Amino acid sequence: MKTTKAQFEQFKESFLKYQSIFGLQSYGIFFEHKKCEEEFATIEVRPDIARALVQFNTEIEPYDMPEFDPVESGKHEVIHLLLAKIRYLADKRYLSAREIDEEDERLAVLLTKVIP
Repeated sequence: MKTTKAQFEQFKESFLKYQSIFGLQSYGIFFEHKKCEEEFATIEVRPDIARALVQFNTEIEPYDMPEFDPVESGKHEVIHLLLAKIRYLADKRYLSAREIDEEDERLAVLLTKVIP
C-alpha cells in the first residue's frame, strides 16, 4: 500500500513537535518521502555536525497496516535522534568518562522536564 502526502505531513508534524519537546532544535533536519526497506521510517543522524536525514516510507505492507501510525512513527524517529549522541559516543574508540557523564546528565535533565 502506498503512503499518502497527508500521512507524510502528519509524520513530519509529529517529528517536529517532539523535536521541540525534547529540545533538539539545534539539529538540521531533512525529510524525504521515499522507499525504505522493511521500516515505516528511518533516521540517519550525524551528531558531530548536528544533522539528520529522516525518511518516511512510500510503501507499507498490508500486514503492517494495523501497526502503522504516522504520528507514532514521527515520535519514534525523534527518540532515535534523542539517543543519537549517546550512541555516537559509545561507538567512539576513545572516550572519556566525562563525555559519558555529560551525556547521561543531559538526558536525565531533559527527561525530567518532559515526563510528567
